[in-house]
Amino acid sequence: MREDQETGSLTSPNKNDTARAGKKRDTKGVLARVATQLMEKRGYGDTSIEDIVRAADVTKPTFYYYYISKLGLLTELLEESMGKIEAAVEQSDDPSLPPPDRLSSLAQAFVYQVLDRPDLWTIYERDRDHLDAGRLKKITNRERKVVARFEEVIKEGIRDGVFRPVNPLFAAMGILGLMASLHSWYEDRGDVNRKVLAEEYRRMVVSALLPQE
Repeated sequence: MREDQETGSLTSPNKNDTARAGKKRDTKGVLARVATQLMEKRGYGDTSIEDIVRAADVTKPTFYYYYISKLGLLTELLEESMGKIEAAVEQSDDPSLPPPDRLSSLAQAFVYQVLDRPDLWTIYERDRDHLDAGRLKKITNRERKVVARFEEVIKEGIRDGVFRPVNPLFAAMGILGLMASLHSWYEDRGDVNRKVLAEEYRRMVVSALLPQE
């Protein structure tokens, strides 16, 4: 709904307004998708705005309508990616569960996020250093929240005696690094079932922390 400027009453957006809004979303989505494909293959430094607009079949002014710069586009891609990971991990967390089950659930959520967008993970790990300190801090703050959640569960498991005594921070970072590395080799070819892979990884993560018999 919007306010009519002359009467002050609320009116529904017309079909043309809706169509224009949809077109804007589609164009921005095309730019993001094309940029992701190019940056994954070539790297941020070897992907130019000219490359992006040519592949997207749009003009430079169209690019600048949606993104202030190539760096702005990269920032938005990485912020969105890490935001989805943080949200997925948070939503999967159930503090009422025993630590092994809780950690298993977190691990599964994280793995699915990596498997959903291995292209963005490649860009994140390789090209994030192109961001300035302020932009990078916003993204790494999200990353730290994910690490902290895993660390908290590991601490709880050690405290309850169900996990062996390890450095919780090192363990959390090692586990996340193991799962994040999936992006470097996983391809959605159909011969590796995502569900089976996620199950295998979450089993490995929990087993690595259980007391040695």
